[in-house]
Formats: sequence, C-alpha cells, structure tokens
Amino acid sequence: MTPGLARIVFWIATISCVAAHGALIWSVWTGPASGAYPDDRRKRPRRGGMRWGPDRRSSSAEMTPPSSRELEMGWAVLPALVLAGLLIATWFALPE
Repeated sequence: MTPGLARIVFWIATISCVAAHGALIWSVWTGPASGAYPDDRRKRPRRGGMRWGPDRRSSSAEMTPPSSRELEMGWAVLPALVLAGLLIATWFALPE
C-alpha cells in the first residue's frame, strides 16, 4: 500500500469513527436516562387487550440496577478516548 493511499484510508476511518462516536454520545446525552420510563406503562392494556406479562418486563424494581446519565456518558466517552489514542498511535505509525 502506498503512503498516500494509507493516509486516505486512515482519514476515512477517522471520520467514520468520529461520526459514529459523536452519534453515540449525542444519543446518550439527549435520550431518556435509564429507568426513566413510568411504571404505569406496563399496567395499561395494549391494543389487543393484553397486558405486559412477566416474561416481557419484570415488575420487580430491585432487579433493575440504578443508573445515571453520568455513568452512561462515561461508558460512551471511554471507548471514544481509547479509540482516539489508537488513532494517534496509528497516525505516527503510518509510513512517510
């Protein structure tokens, strides 16, 4: 692979990764926090008259671990930082 082609492939991969991680972080930032859905959602009858059953969704609150937006954001940003480090290391390893 020629150095020029290697740089083109590198920049295409970098832009793709930045776009994907940007979309991931945006969805975590703007989406509802985990556990933010109302409990009465599963008590209302569905269109066909059926209710949510225990096989679909648990009614026990202690089975759902507590989560916060900060924790979710951390788990979204951590892979982005690791990937940024790998991209920098790759940049310096590219042939001149």
